[in-house]
Parts: sequence; structure tokens; C-alpha cells
Amino acid sequence: MIHEDQIIRSSRRSIALEIAKDGKLIIRAPYGTSLREIDAFVSSKQRWITEKQAAAKKRAQSTPVPDWKEGSCIPFLGHQIKLCYHNRDYMNAEGIEILPEGDTRPASFDIREDQRLLLPDPRIREKAFKLAYDPDPEKEIRQNMLMVREWYKQVALPILQKRTLYYEAKGGLKCHSVKISSAKKKWGSCSSRKDILYSWQLICLSFYEIDYVCVHELTHTIHMDHSKQFYADLARVLPDYKSREASLHEHNGILTLI
Repeated sequence: MIHEDQIIRSSRRSIALEIAKDGKLIIRAPYGTSLREIDAFVSSKQRWITEKQAAAKKRAQSTPVPDWKEGSCIPFLGHQIKLCYHNRDYMNAEGIEILPEGDTRPASFDIREDQRLLLPDPRIREKAFKLAYDPDPEKEIRQNMLMVREWYKQVALPILQKRTLYYEAKGGLKCHSVKISSAKKKWGSCSSRKDILYSWQLICLSFYEIDYVCVHELTHTIHMDHSKQFYADLARVLPDYKSREASLHEHNGILTLI
């Protein structure tokens, strides 16, 4: 039996159901709709609810939540890379380096699973980032999270710009600019001025999903809707766009987790 506290009432005209990212059922209903009527509607949609909740659970399992501790893993370009500390007094322009295991040379963007992201040890962060040392593990974890987020943003823009440039040439498309944002609901957007805005969290995914978002937004430079012609031009550049789109939806949880 549905309870009143499970319902969001408004001036809408019909009952609607929504499955949140955590699998919770959200019920939206018009003012004045009886609980019996709502309960009957929910019961009639039980199969749909079960399928969507199962899909939400699957997505959550495929998107592990980083705990931001030393030795834990974070997603980057479709791989999981390990967070490690270093004690060196020097570091690159961003203050954070990516190195292959056992190597001391900065690596390129070709990240393999045996690579790691090096953060300065908490005891030397005052010099590197003007962050005072604090033995509280919770504060250390928060510092790790904030530094990794900044690193994500720094590496995201050049990578996304390059992928966009590649597909501009391949598809005969042209945007005005490419920028990044902290959007939590969309992987990307394209304005009427042909400015493309990508969520920096996109950098956590593989190029299989990244390229789909790039081509999707580039296609909006000639079609501002999702018409049949939009999808025809999208398929012209990415014939397998449907499978890429499905894979992207499987990772939607990253938008709110990272």
C-alpha cells in the first residue's frame, strides 16, 4: 500500500513514476488524487518498476564509489588507476603526476591499468598546495578528493578538445568553442551559437562513450533537436551510436558520484 509520504503532489494532470539513481521509486501525482487510485496505478506498472530498479542496481554496481584513500582506485578513461602518495619536493605544473608502476617519468594520457596517480604525501602538502598537515584521516580523504577533482578538470579539457577536433574533421562538422563544466545532469550540451559544454566527469569514461558524446553534441551544431535527420547524421559518423549510447547510460551514476 502506498503512503502519502512517498508521493510528490503538484498541479500536474496525471500520475507519473520515476526511478531514482539509487533505485528508489518516486511517485508524482496531481493534487486530490486518492491513495487508492495511486496504489492501483503503481500496481499496474509493477513489471516496469522491477525492470527499472534492477537496471539502476546494475548501474550502481558498475560504478564503484571511490573512497579517496591511499591505495584506492579512481576511474579514468575507462580504466581504474590507483591513488598513491609521493614524498618528493618537486612535481609538475599541476602538482600531481601520473606514473607507470616502477617508473619515475611522467606518463602520457595513454593510461593503462598498471598506472597510478601520485598525490603529494599529506605531510608535504603545505609546501605544495599550502594545505596545512592534519592527522585527521577524514580531512586527508577530503583533500585527496578535492585534488583529484582538480586534476580531472585540468586533463579533461585538452582531451575533450582533441576528440572534438578529430570528429569535426571526420564528420565535416564545426563547433564554435569547447569548454567544460561541473554539470550533474548532462554529459554535454550544445548552444545555438555552437558552443559545446562537456561535464568534466566525462573523463572518467572510456573513449567508446566519450566519442559518442562528442559526436552527439557536434551533430547538434546542425540539428538543435533529436529529429530523424539528427540521428541519420549521427549514424553517418558513428554507425554503432545506439550501443555507445546504451553504454553511456550504464555509467550515468558517475555524474553524481565523482
